[in-house]
Amino acid sequence: MKRVAAAMLIVLAVPAAATASSAGQVGASATTVRTELMEWMVMPSKSRVPAGKVTFVVTNSGKLKHDFVVLRTNLAPGKLPIVGARAKELGRVGRTPVFGPKQTRKLTLTLKAGRYVLICNVPAHYMAGMRVAFRVGG
Repeated sequence: MKRVAAAMLIVLAVPAAATASSAGQVGASATTVRTELMEWMVMPSKSRVPAGKVTFVVTNSGKLKHDFVVLRTNLAPGKLPIVGARAKELGRVGRTPVFGPKQTRKLTLTLKAGRYVLICNVPAHYMAGMRVAFRVGG
């Protein structure tokens, strides 16, 4: 009877260890995209990533304040609708607050396969060229 109880404890411990290992692998599969913002460019280190967890490490290398916005859209980067001096953020899946020169912000999102546009949407920056196409998945 004691052997049966010990065997049951061992069997119960194995799935718990496997679950912890699987959880560690999920976190390890996140993709990092280093992105540089400067007047008047958005420059990601990759233009295509697999679907799933993506961490954008965004550095403002310019002289002005910038923000970083991720939009899921089939529109070309220069064809987003405009409202005032900003792009309309239809399909927005994430954004950073506005941040100053020489500062870095991180933005982690879970992205589905599709087409995206990465922009700075500080007034007039999008229209000045701070936009780039980005693909997720095949």
